[in-house]
Amino acid sequence: MQLNRYRLRYIIAFLAVLTCVVAWPYLETERRYRETLSDLEARGFATTWEGLEEVYPYPPDDENGALVYAQATNAFVHTGLLKDSPSSAELYKVLHHDIWTPIPEATMTDIENAITPNAKSLKLLREAMAFERSRYPFVRQKRDDPLPQHRLGLLNSGQLLSLLAMFEAERGNALAAAGALAALLRVGESLREDPTLSTTRLGIFSTSFNVLEQAVNRTEWTEEALANIDQAIQGIDIRATARAWHQALALFIILNDDTIPDYDPFYGRRTTGTSLQQALLDQFERLLGGSRRPPSPPPRPRRWTKKDKRHALMGVARLAKAAAKPYAQASADSLEISEEFAGASRRASLSSIIVPQLANRIKVEARAMAELRIMEAVVAVERHRVATGELPVALDRVAPEFMSAMPIDPFDGQAIRCARKDNGYVLYSIGDNLIDDGGIKGTGRSRLDIVFEVRR
Repeated sequence: MQLNRYRLRYIIAFLAVLTCVVAWPYLETERRYRETLSDLEARGFATTWEGLEEVYPYPPDDENGALVYAQATNAFVHTGLLKDSPSSAELYKVLHHDIWTPIPEATMTDIENAITPNAKSLKLLREAMAFERSRYPFVRQKRDDPLPQHRLGLLNSGQLLSLLAMFEAERGNALAAAGALAALLRVGESLREDPTLSTTRLGIFSTSFNVLEQAVNRTEWTEEALANIDQAIQGIDIRATARAWHQALALFIILNDDTIPDYDPFYGRRTTGTSLQQALLDQFERLLGGSRRPPSPPPRPRRWTKKDKRHALMGVARLAKAAAKPYAQASADSLEISEEFAGASRRASLSSIIVPQLANRIKVEARAMAELRIMEAVVAVERHRVATGELPVALDRVAPEFMSAMPIDPFDGQAIRCARKDNGYVLYSIGDNLIDDGGIKGTGRSRLDIVFEVRR
């Protein structure tokens, strides 16, 4: 009897130790997860849907430019160069035509044939510029909601405005080209309060950079035209560590809580239960990876453990914290975090896929910021040229009424580089390789300088 009592005590003690060993990793993950949420809240990030609604409140309908942008995208006519997707090879070839050679007349005709049927859409895009705020929904709330596919619609609008800017610049209509460019920048800025499409917003700004380089090299500019572009640039809020990271956190909040039982992405698929998680992964990969192809279904549903979801959110929080540092340190920290999660066990599918993808966000945002600051400097130099009849002796010393100092390169904290050439000038950022390559523009995947060149 005594022996049985001792044996029972040993069994109870063994079970208690076993329970602690099994439960400890879970409890530790929960503790770190709660600490992460507290830290995010202390740094101003929303951690609940209610908090997100406070960060992104809906304006009244008569003050919401998103409703006008929705009308513009609904009026869009797919024709000519714009009949296919915004990433069609033919359209890309036109928008990246050699900057210093005239656009062939046949191509100009093709552009005009794409623009003319879209007069109503262009009119609405100009009207939408007057709105200070545009608030798109996180998810489609109603069957008759006009905005579920606003990403694709805004990309179409951006390509339409890009074609118009190039067309007018080639024809020598500087003011009309500037109006199209300003409208293009406003399309991007209309996504400022959209936590799910911040990468699309940065992509539209990058398109604006390329279009401005085309336009500046194709026509003589006026003060009015340049002032319009400058006003649009100054109205852009490009804080790399602020609202953009709400995109990742918003989606992870859904993943962790599963608070939306019936999720309808912008692409029209209805999903429930476990497929909700797969739909969100598809959405993540599409938005962050830049893919415009519809996602292919996996051979079997991915079931993510609660621990994995917690682990992934903590990785995103670490990236958000790293992004607040100067670029060189932020890049090093994000690479370390990315490698840590990429090497996670295959079971941790969510964290090993999503966190490394998000690590690239720091570079994407820094590049967009550099391009916008170069655009700001180019406009100031061209305004100086218009006012004085010649380029400034030193590009970083333009007339103070146009620019008090050369903007800062986000990659290294130094001024944007500039160089005079016999037939013009170059403004450039050192880019994410953090090496001054002397204003040599990278091609394809090469990581050289981000360059804006003017030859006139």
